[in-house]
Amino acid sequence: MKRLVVFVILMLLATAALAQTTICGYVYLNGPEVRPLARPLPGVVVTLSYRISPSGMTRMLQTITREDGSYAFPNLGPGNYMLATAARGLVSRPVVVTVRRPAPAQRMIVNLYMYRLIRPIVPEPIDATQPIITSSTNTQ
Repeated sequence: MKRLVVFVILMLLATAALAQTTICGYVYLNGPEVRPLARPLPGVVVTLSYRISPSGMTRMLQTITREDGSYAFPNLGPGNYMLATAARGLVSRPVVVTVRRPAPAQRMIVNLYMYRLIRPIVPEPIDATQPIITSSTNTQ
């Protein structure tokens, strides 16, 4: 009986270890200049981040898209993951992906889209002789 219990526990652990998810997909350049079809982007940094503790500590994994614009983050368990992309002169929005119950060899395909900056974001100069915060009182 004891052997049977140990065997069942080992089988459950082995099944849980095999039940991992891969988040994968392609990063595309999108926008008016590439319509009607988006173009895959090689060399884009894709970051996957997720919380590893209740106190808010996060872990980040990074990869670079291949020549065909594809990326993959294998062996992920249940949880909420945020995908973000970075490439010079391009912008995108982060995407949140939730893995509920991984199944053996489960793949979640998440395609990400980047857009060209129309106008570079340049910070306005600050006059160091002027106060940053001003206050006024209204007396009527």
